[in-house]
Amino acid sequence: MRGRWLFCFLLPFLTFLSHSLLAEADTAIFAKMRKPNWTHKVVSTHPSGNPKVLIFLEPKSDGISVPVKEIQYYPNGAIETETDLLLLESGETVSHGPQMSWYESGEKKEGALYKKGKLSGTQASFYRSGKLKKTQVFENGLAQGQLRVFSEDGETLEEAFYVDGKLEGDHLHFYNGGKRAALQHYKEGVLQGASYEWYESGALKVVSHYKNGLLHGSESEPAWTAYYEDRTISEIKDFREGRPFGKHYQYHKNGRESYRVAYVNGVKDGKELAFFESGEVAAEGTYRQGVPTGRHYRLHEQKKLAYEAVFDSKGKLTKVARTFFPNGKVESEYMLLKQKYHGTFKEWDESGNLVCVQNYNHGQLDGIQKNYWPNGQIAFEAEYKDGEPYGLHKGWYPNGTQKFEINLVKGIFQGATKSWYEDGQPEKEEWFSEGELDGTRRIWFPNGQLKLIEERKNARMHGHQKEYNESGDLLAEAQFDDGKAVGTHQTWFNPEQIQHIVHFVDGKQEGKLEEFYKNGQAKLVEEYVDGKLHGKRQSWYANGSICEQQEFINGQPTGVATTYYEGISSAKNGTVKSVVTYVDSKFEGIQRSFYPDGSPQSEIGYHEGVLHGTKILWDDDGKTMEETEYVSGVLEGRAFQRHPNGTEVVYHYKNNQLHGLHEVYFAPNDGYGKVKRLEAHYVNGLLEGEVVEYHENGNKGTSSFFKNGKKEGIQSVYNPDGKLFVTAEFVNGVGQGTVTQYYPDGTIYKQMHYENDSKEGEELTYYPKGQIAARRTYHNDELNGLAKEWSQNGVLIFEAEYSGGKKSGRFAKYHNNGKPRLIQHYQNDVLHGIKQNYDESGTLISEQCYQDGEKVKA
Repeated sequence: MRGRWLFCFLLPFLTFLSHSLLAEADTAIFAKMRKPNWTHKVVSTHPSGNPKVLIFLEPKSDGISVPVKEIQYYPNGAIETETDLLLLESGETVSHGPQMSWYESGEKKEGALYKKGKLSGTQASFYRSGKLKKTQVFENGLAQGQLRVFSEDGETLEEAFYVDGKLEGDHLHFYNGGKRAALQHYKEGVLQGASYEWYESGALKVVSHYKNGLLHGSESEPAWTAYYEDRTISEIKDFREGRPFGKHYQYHKNGRESYRVAYVNGVKDGKELAFFESGEVAAEGTYRQGVPTGRHYRLHEQKKLAYEAVFDSKGKLTKVARTFFPNGKVESEYMLLKQKYHGTFKEWDESGNLVCVQNYNHGQLDGIQKNYWPNGQIAFEAEYKDGEPYGLHKGWYPNGTQKFEINLVKGIFQGATKSWYEDGQPEKEEWFSEGELDGTRRIWFPNGQLKLIEERKNARMHGHQKEYNESGDLLAEAQFDDGKAVGTHQTWFNPEQIQHIVHFVDGKQEGKLEEFYKNGQAKLVEEYVDGKLHGKRQSWYANGSICEQQEFINGQPTGVATTYYEGISSAKNGTVKSVVTYVDSKFEGIQRSFYPDGSPQSEIGYHEGVLHGTKILWDDDGKTMEETEYVSGVLEGRAFQRHPNGTEVVYHYKNNQLHGLHEVYFAPNDGYGKVKRLEAHYVNGLLEGEVVEYHENGNKGTSSFFKNGKKEGIQSVYNPDGKLFVTAEFVNGVGQGTVTQYYPDGTIYKQMHYENDSKEGEELTYYPKGQIAARRTYHNDELNGLAKEWSQNGVLIFEAEYSGGKKSGRFAKYHNNGKPRLIQHYQNDVLHGIKQNYDESGTLISEQCYQDGEKVKA
């Protein structure tokens, strides 16, 4: 995190430079540092009460506080995600700037940049080890450019390229070790052309062909061909625009057919055959325009019948269809109507025992359904209507003892539900009305002892509730009236030791609440009046030492509240942990907290519940971590913060706005001591004048000029050795003019022009000795016109024509001797026309013709 501040004021124009300039930077370096005048609100919490989402707000000169940062937390309190925010003119709050996420144990997980709510720039994710996992570039919320995925060993696992959020060109997958696993070709996000899969050995696994995202073959090339690892064919399937077409084959490893069927108009038509490795028929059936006709059968490996069904010319079964076990016994029998179960379905186990009898009506369960145990005893009986459970459902144990009984109406519980243990002892008894508990509910232990009894009325608790242990001892007792708690509610650890006692009147707590530890020691005592805390609140540790003392009036805290660290015993309390004072339920005066040794941790002044006076925090070594001054909740004057990593920040405030000198210092180190990291000046919350950032060695890192909070004039970036690296011009906060990047010796590396933060006009790149390396032209931040690159010897090695950021026209590469290496043509960023490859002597090696990105015959 050493570079957190460096370059933060030049971020908008640095993002226009090559991605390699920023690739080595930790994405988090540009995150907004939290300021003393920020406030926060809890948006949501975990079930434990710990914050889940916090929003930080920064006050502006008009007195309105705007959201500037969101932090999400894991249940254990560790930060999960930190995101900078921006309030748009529309009133919508969006992500803007860096977003970082971490694993629960603290290792970085992902980094990304947003611009006005849309991903913009490089997004990177990491393994727990810190190794790079994935990188992808986004522009205006859409994936743009290369996607790369890596193994934890640094090997490439996936490569792809995106244009406007859609996959474009080759999409590659690799095995660990670098061998290809798959290659697919995309055009505007849709699979197009040939795709390949390979075994890890390098042998070809699958070749498939696509047209507009659908499997599509030709007379010479079927849509799908799969191979065994020894390169013999395992399957051939053909499709036309995604519909099965022609003959489909599968093969055994010995080369013989294992399956054959033909498709006409996308449906099976003719014989469907399967074969054993010996070549003998294993299954046979006939289809006419997708309708099964005649006898269909399948054999087990032992050549015994496994399945048999006979259909008439309209695809209707003429008799019951059956499946068989290898021993010849029937496995199932059923009837079909329009290829859906219809009528009685029966199933047996391999020993011939009936497993189930089900009744169907046009594919839906309808009527009585029964399941059986292997001993023939019925296991389950239920009734269905139109596919929904209806009426009485019963279950039994294998010994014939009833297990449960429920009644359903359209799948909803209605009336009595009962269950029993295997010895016949009752387990549970409940009553339902339209799916809601209603009436007496009882639960028993296996020994017959009552575990719970409670009353419900219209789904609400009503009457007594009692819970017992297996010995019959009462463990909990409560009473309700139409869903409201009434009377005394008690719980016990055991018959001799109470755990909790509280009193209710009409659903509200009234009188004393008492909680105890299992050793009998009091844990908590509170007083309530009309459901509100009123009077003393005291709590203790299990050893009897005091934990907390506080008073309330009508539910509001009042007077002095004190908390303590755990003491030795009830006779010797621990040291004071905190002392706070309330007046009219609001903080008043100095609120103090302490470390266990009694040394101060914080002193914070309040008046009528808002910060007023000095706020000072110390670490456990006594070092000041924060010291600020408030007047009626508003920051005023000097403010100091020391971060846990040793970084120090000195702010100055006027009426809660940054105003005056602003300084940041690196954490002291043995090499350079205490070095200034940043120096800036604010006027009423806006940057004004020069902002200087420094490297850790004390040399200037950046120089930026601001007017009314916006960049104005020449902005410069310097290398750690103090030499100029980049200069850029800004007008009214946007890039306007020339941006120049330099080599370490001061000679120009790259020069480009910006208008309204977008590249416009000619961009020139130079070699270290001043020879031109590349010339490109931009319009509205997109490549436009002819682009050229030269070798250091001045030989043209590349030229291409662009329009609107897309390749359009001639695209050529040359050998270092100037002779052509590759000449091809593009139309709207896809190959269109002749593609030619040449050797170094200029001799033509190959020539191919393309139309709209597809290879065609010349």
